Amino acid sequence: MVEHHLLQERWIDPANEDPNLLPSVVSKEMTVEEEARERGEGLQFILYLGKVLNLPRLTWSTALVFYHRFYSRQSFNSHDKLETAIACLFLACKVEETPKKIQQVLLTAKKAKSELRDLARGAGSDEADDYVPMDVKGSTFLLMKDRILLLERIVLYTLSFDLNVKHPYQSLMDEMKMLASNALVRGLYDNSHPEPKKIFPQLIFQIATGLVNDSYLTRLCTCVTHEVVAKTAIMLALESVGAVPFKGRNWMQILALDKKRGEVARVVDMLAERANGI
Repeated sequence: MVEHHLLQERWIDPANEDPNLLPSVVSKEMTVEEEARERGEGLQFILYLGKVLNLPRLTWSTALVFYHRFYSRQSFNSHDKLETAIACLFLACKVEETPKKIQQVLLTAKKAKSELRDLARGAGSDEADDYVPMDVKGSTFLLMKDRILLLERIVLYTLSFDLNVKHPYQSLMDEMKMLASNALVRGLYDNSHPEPKKIFPQLIFQIATGLVNDSYLTRLCTCVTHEVVAKTAIMLALESVGAVPFKGRNWMQILALDKKRGEVARVVDMLAERANGI
């Protein structure tokens, strides 16, 4: 248990919050804005491909973490962002025991690229992409297959074969159970209105889960522990519905975040940047 925790900690570095220290920016190959755009497009491709392949959320969440970890050590100019996204998702399928055949992944990825290009051009565009399915015995498919399998190995080496990922979702559920068992949620009311309204745990859990989902589209998994992401998401959810804690305590104390204010601030700031499209 301790060893697994230490494996998680090796990927957590507060310096990863600073986009100026990312490999693509340090090497002066890209500006901060360009790096963010490249990263964002790769992440969105993983999401899109994961949904088209009907993969569970856990699988593509793991792929997103692999992608962030990979580009915390590698430059975007060294490896194609979309091919890396495919490799990370293919690897995550194996890790989370939801395997997909390489042929299915590549054919779906090819179609997904075409669909995303059409969406980017906008509806009614005269420049719609003419999608042509790949011949699985043709040279184009075989070359792409070789590139993805090679890139999968590069991802493995870059990650030092450390495929352990601890997601915030379990911590989120555990914290919600703790709050409910202590009657801190069951008896909560929104005191910001003239007539206070009962706040239901399901609403808080729904909002917090949405914030955790958004966190995967930021670099939080490389600079803040999964527990802090989960607890901060709950705190923000409680605050968003006007929940007021009992007996003069604050949510930072109740959620045991008062000694992790720096990490909480990182979560809040990066989620805010994500929400504002920065």
